[in-house]
Amino acid sequence: MAGPNTNNGRMFTQRHVIPIRNGELLILVYEDRRGDPYLVIKRIKKTKSGRVKEEESVAVFRSELPAFYDKLFEILPQVGLKLAP
Repeated sequence: MAGPNTNNGRMFTQRHVIPIRNGELLILVYEDRRGDPYLVIKRIKKTKSGRVKEEESVAVFRSELPAFYDKLFEILPQVGLKLAP
Protein backbone atom coordinates (compact mmCIF):
# COMPACT_ATOMS: atom_id res chain seq x y z
CA MET A 1 0.00 0.00 0.00
CA ALA A 2 1.40 3.38 -0.98
CA GLY A 3 1.96 6.03 1.67
CA PRO A 4 1.00 9.71 1.42
CA ASN A 5 2.74 11.96 -1.09
CA THR A 6 5.59 13.27 1.07
CA ASN A 7 8.84 15.01 0.31
CA ASN A 8 11.32 15.51 3.15
CA GLY A 9 8.62 15.43 5.81
CA ARG A 10 6.19 17.71 4.03
CA MET A 11 2.90 16.51 2.61
CA PHE A 12 1.66 17.80 -0.73
CA THR A 13 -2.05 18.72 -0.57
CA GLN A 14 -2.97 20.93 -3.56
CA ARG A 15 -1.52 22.14 -6.85
CA HIS A 16 -2.78 24.94 -9.10
CA VAL A 17 -1.25 25.79 -12.48
CA ILE A 18 -1.87 29.24 -13.95
CA PRO A 19 -0.64 29.83 -17.51
CA ILE A 20 1.21 33.12 -17.91
CA ARG A 21 3.13 34.70 -20.75
CA ASN A 22 6.28 32.67 -21.49
CA GLY A 23 5.55 30.01 -18.88
CA GLU A 24 3.38 29.19 -15.92
CA LEU A 25 2.77 30.03 -12.30
CA LEU A 26 2.44 27.15 -9.86
CA ILE A 27 0.77 27.50 -6.48
CA LEU A 28 1.55 24.48 -4.34
CA VAL A 29 0.08 23.87 -0.89
CA TYR A 30 2.00 21.68 1.54
CA GLU A 31 1.66 20.64 5.17
CA ASP A 32 4.78 20.39 7.28
CA ARG A 33 5.45 17.71 9.90
CA ARG A 34 3.26 19.51 12.44
CA GLY A 35 0.34 19.78 10.01
CA ASP A 36 0.73 23.54 9.46
CA PRO A 37 -0.04 24.62 5.88
CA TYR A 38 2.28 26.72 3.75
CA LEU A 39 2.35 27.87 0.14
CA VAL A 40 5.11 27.56 -2.40
CA ILE A 41 4.64 29.95 -5.31
CA LYS A 42 6.81 29.05 -8.27
CA ARG A 43 7.25 30.97 -11.52
CA ILE A 44 8.55 28.92 -14.43
CA LYS A 45 9.72 30.67 -17.59
CA LYS A 46 9.77 28.48 -20.67
CA THR A 47 11.32 28.77 -24.12
CA LYS A 48 9.22 28.62 -27.27
CA SER A 49 9.90 24.89 -27.51
CA GLY A 50 8.59 24.35 -23.96
CA ARG A 51 11.87 23.80 -22.15
CA VAL A 52 12.32 25.34 -18.72
CA LYS A 53 14.46 28.45 -19.11
CA GLU A 54 14.33 29.86 -15.58
CA GLU A 55 12.61 28.93 -12.35
CA GLU A 56 12.15 30.87 -9.12
CA SER A 57 10.06 30.18 -6.06
CA VAL A 58 9.11 31.61 -2.69
CA ALA A 59 7.54 29.98 0.35
CA VAL A 60 4.81 31.65 2.41
CA PHE A 61 4.51 30.11 5.87
CA ARG A 62 1.49 29.96 8.18
CA SER A 63 2.42 33.03 10.23
CA GLU A 64 2.82 35.06 7.01
CA LEU A 65 -0.42 33.96 5.30
CA PRO A 66 -2.76 36.72 6.62
CA ALA A 67 -0.39 39.51 5.52
CA PHE A 68 0.20 37.73 2.20
CA TYR A 69 -3.53 37.52 1.44
CA ASP A 70 -4.09 41.16 2.44
CA LYS A 71 -1.36 42.26 0.03
CA LEU A 72 -2.66 39.92 -2.69
CA PHE A 73 -6.20 41.33 -2.46
CA GLU A 74 -4.74 44.84 -2.62
CA ILE A 75 -2.71 44.05 -5.76
CA LEU A 76 -5.33 42.07 -7.74
CA PRO A 77 -7.36 45.08 -8.98
CA GLN A 78 -4.16 46.87 -9.99
CA VAL A 79 -3.26 44.07 -12.41
CA GLY A 80 -6.81 43.75 -13.75
CA LEU A 81 -7.83 40.56 -11.95
CA LYS A 82 -10.93 39.81 -9.89
CA LEU A 83 -11.73 37.18 -7.31
CA ALA A 84 -14.12 34.46 -8.42
CA PRO A 85 -17.38 34.42 -6.43
